[in-house]
Amino acid sequence: MITIKNLSVAYTTDDKARQNKTVLADIGLSLSAGTVNIVIGPSGGGKSTLLKVIAGLLRPTAGSLELTAADGRQPVIGFMPQSCGLLPWETIEENVELAAKLRLKKSGASAADCGTMKAQARELMKQLGIDALAGCYPSEVSGGQQQRAALGRMFLLNPDILLMDEPFSALDELTRSEVRQLFAQLIVSRRQDEARPMTVLLVTHQVEEAVLLGEKIIVLDGRVKAVLDNPYRGQGQASCSGERSEFVHRLRRLLDREGGSEP
Repeated sequence: MITIKNLSVAYTTDDKARQNKTVLADIGLSLSAGTVNIVIGPSGGGKSTLLKVIAGLLRPTAGSLELTAADGRQPVIGFMPQSCGLLPWETIEENVELAAKLRLKKSGASAADCGTMKAQARELMKQLGIDALAGCYPSEVSGGQQQRAALGRMFLLNPDILLMDEPFSALDELTRSEVRQLFAQLIVSRRQDEARPMTVLLVTHQVEEAVLLGEKIIVLDGRVKAVLDNPYRGQGQASCSGERSEFVHRLRRLLDREGGSEP
């Protein structure tokens, strides 16, 4: 679970004026465990900053942030940046295993645990359609295949909280659609583990992507303009109804910087 109260982030500019600039102001959010939450908003609205604060990469100026796993322990956090973040000197298989391997090493896991992890990695790569590329290096595969490997790395880590910063933005539309579908399938399979539900927070600029993937959609522009429950998750434009169209238009109006917030 993610609970944010009155959170703000500000910094001082590097120019001669040395002005204080507020990126996030008075953010309040409560995200339940096991949900897929989409953050959408204009460029410069603080979306990536919010993820970095939750990931522990950036300290807030004010407010509080509480992260808890379903069983009350400190959660494992996975962070997937805009770039795939694959290590160029490691093979695709090694990149998929990397985060999980580091976690096992830190916990002093047994050889049997490591063997189980490797078997899970192979199964996940097969599910993602990159098992034949196991011995290849990132430079030898396509952008879509790199993105699949990055997804595999995150889901093999099996985090309690998964943060994704525009993970599909660098892909062409066809590949983007395929990888989004794989992501949705991985979420469904992950939910079979009721003991460790995974909370996802995904940043996007695309309204249709937000409606397709998110159970909850957070409109952010320095402040939270709206938090909307999304009844149309999983429904693409082909199944477009009048109600869905109105929901999409509502989102677009909220994204207009001249538009207002919702209560």
